[in-house]
Amino acid sequence: MASVLPREIAYGKQNSLPPNTTQINQVIAPANGTEFAAGSMIDFQLPATGFMVPSSMYLRYRLKMTVGGTTVDMRGTPAFTPFAKSEVLIGSTSAEQISSYNMIANILVNTKMNAAQKLGLGPVFGYSGSVANEETGTIVELDGRQFAVGAVDLPLACGLNNILANCDHLVPLQFMDQVRLQLTLDAQNNMFNALTGNATIANFKIEGVELVYDQITFGADFDPVIMSLADEAGNITIKSQSYSAASQTLNSGSGVVEMTFNQRYSSIKSLIANFAEGGTSQKNGWSGSIDPTGGEGDIVYTVNGISHPQRPLSYKQSAGQFQELANCWSPASDVLVGANLSITNEEWEHKDGDATDRTAPGKRWIGVNVEKLSTNGALLTGISSNTTPITIRLNMGPTASADDHLTTLITCHDALLIINVPTKSAYVRQ
Repeated sequence: MASVLPREIAYGKQNSLPPNTTQINQVIAPANGTEFAAGSMIDFQLPATGFMVPSSMYLRYRLKMTVGGTTVDMRGTPAFTPFAKSEVLIGSTSAEQISSYNMIANILVNTKMNAAQKLGLGPVFGYSGSVANEETGTIVELDGRQFAVGAVDLPLACGLNNILANCDHLVPLQFMDQVRLQLTLDAQNNMFNALTGNATIANFKIEGVELVYDQITFGADFDPVIMSLADEAGNITIKSQSYSAASQTLNSGSGVVEMTFNQRYSSIKSLIANFAEGGTSQKNGWSGSIDPTGGEGDIVYTVNGISHPQRPLSYKQSAGQFQELANCWSPASDVLVGANLSITNEEWEHKDGDATDRTAPGKRWIGVNVEKLSTNGALLTGISSNTTPITIRLNMGPTASADDHLTTLITCHDALLIINVPTKSAYVRQ
């Protein structure tokens, strides 16, 4: 048997960075203003220099308004809640558009972070407890924020989710056309639960907005090395991922309902459904998701005639649905330790007609992992919906539901950023 040198004493030659390597913290202000009201758009123009470190990208700003009458409740994850849409443009071409951005971010926070992680980022995300403006609450109260009467000036920050931030290699901005990031603010009434009593919100705006990321430069003498990495057509391919959302209304009733979503992608890795809270007793709108069947039905996704999962997920077997959600973003082999979720039993069990509030929103998201193989070793690992739309088949059970629910299907899919080094042009394949 051949001897193997233990890695603890494998004192091999170590690689070093190019001598002219530098790193700066790039801070970019919006190109189109300093204050932004509900419904407006924020435009960031990224300088075409150096290499972006994807995981370092985040947004910071201050939320200002005046609350009158009585307290008001902000939905979801407060730092993300104002933003309804994210778009990345390369040159004059849209490379990525993500609608329902605040909803997707709220789902990712609650299905990729556990309660302790959310508590640790409470000052960043802007959570409060059950008391208005309270900076800390119990670990299960970390959803949304309650604002007391008076002037509000709240600093917030959040890591951004987009095709740039999700790249698995440094993004060579110096070899790309002008890159812009645009964030569109939601309508004010979508950010907050319905106002009660004599509550009012005036002068809502965000200001002091800055996009931040780390930028690496290797020096001009290193450029030929980068160019040598391109293929014969001059292209560099970087693997990333993106998200999409499409919505339609699930009307109250019983029986079997099929909802079709025209989301066409080459490599879908995850599917997740959000059945938004509805009716007068449920307060959280898009930031909550409930069981529309009253615990009596089941659900299955169909893509290209194939069911995912193979057998419908029964709402009577809530533990099975929870485990599928736990596996949704992570490899199926990591059943015990591969997922972090921040969902209490009360939040998971909310059904059609149940009363909800800000501190205990519904979190009955139905997610499935549909990757062929969960690996970073291949470019396109998911299933394709290019030829047919995606269908949700929902068996509502024998008892009619009481309320309508806006249903949103969210996909997580592979995206390839393809950059032509000689021409500095780029496009996305997804």
